[in-house]
Amino acid sequence: MIKAFYTLILILGFASPVLAEISLIEQAQQLKTCMVEVKTIYIRTIKTPTSNRVATYTRTGVGLILDASGIIVTNTHTIVNAPRIIVVLNDGTTLEAQVGYISNGHDFSFLKVNPPKPLKPISWADSSAVNVGDSILTLGAADIDTDSILSGKVTALLQNQHSGQTQMFETNLNLYKGNSGGPIINHEGRLIGIIMAKDKKQNHVSLAIASDIIHRAFLQYKNSL
Repeated sequence: MIKAFYTLILILGFASPVLAEISLIEQAQQLKTCMVEVKTIYIRTIKTPTSNRVATYTRTGVGLILDASGIIVTNTHTIVNAPRIIVVLNDGTTLEAQVGYISNGHDFSFLKVNPPKPLKPISWADSSAVNVGDSILTLGAADIDTDSILSGKVTALLQNQHSGQTQMFETNLNLYKGNSGGPIINHEGRLIGIIMAKDKKQNHVSLAIASDIIHRAFLQYKNSL
């Protein structure tokens, strides 16, 4: 899913004191171990005048490891109503996954797998500290874009009108089909959100769910296990 070497695509400058010490390649190498491929397998019966034919098709997206025990977050639209869900780890290990939690208000769900050894979870950041203009980074994971580091900016914050909490934010990352569920990280390599969707009406505009929303649900879910 994610190759060992990366072509750098610098959409916008991504400079920081941290990146002066740790290259983008090193950050991507660290990040890819926290990413998985999520495959949902659907079965459809196709009726013809002479027979019924059973066909299978798959939908793919990105998942992020949140806990060493095997808790993974992905977009709900990737796994909704799927009779079978498979998670492919960075080393190629394939695991059956079960849906453990579906958010009612946002497009994310938690999957549970039973890994043969502890997994490496991604590091959290405080998404309430995100501001318009902040530099961000993600790793290409779509079929046509598996070997690139994409950098950009936060272009807008979408906040709850009552609490003022950032629910989602808008970015200028140019994404492709299959990038859903991918990480948005800050200059320290920590998670500030996950990719939800590309704006079909505007080029280079995408939406991400703020990490604080996901983190709060994750803690509740983990405590319930």
